[in-house]
Amino acid sequence: MSIEEILCDTAQSGQAIFKGKSHNIGYIDVNILPEVKKSFYTDEGLKRRYNTNKELYNKHLSIRSPNQQIYKDLISNKNLYLVGNCLLLAIFYLQHLKKYISKHFVNYSISQKWIIQH
Repeated sequence: MSIEEILCDTAQSGQAIFKGKSHNIGYIDVNILPEVKKSFYTDEGLKRRYNTNKELYNKHLSIRSPNQQIYKDLISNKNLYLVGNCLLLAIFYLQHLKKYISKHFVNYSISQKWIIQH
């Protein structure tokens, strides 16, 4: 797997986790949207996304939880209209890459080369 493929996989994983997109984007008329997207952008959906973002902030960021704990919480709550801001996305992407590297790469200390395990 190339570096580009690994990064694309990480980006797709992040998009799957943060289905709520951003908590501050809305539409005046949600009827222009496809049915599957309408619930995100109604007043209720906007409120749900805002509250989800606020809960995550209060639970983790205000007390400076370890990144690994935030990552696990994001994974376990992926279907709850999670919204991504820059900090949460960065934490998710870095932890996802760290997990991928620990699974698929082995560092041989003698040769100091990274070898991909298949």
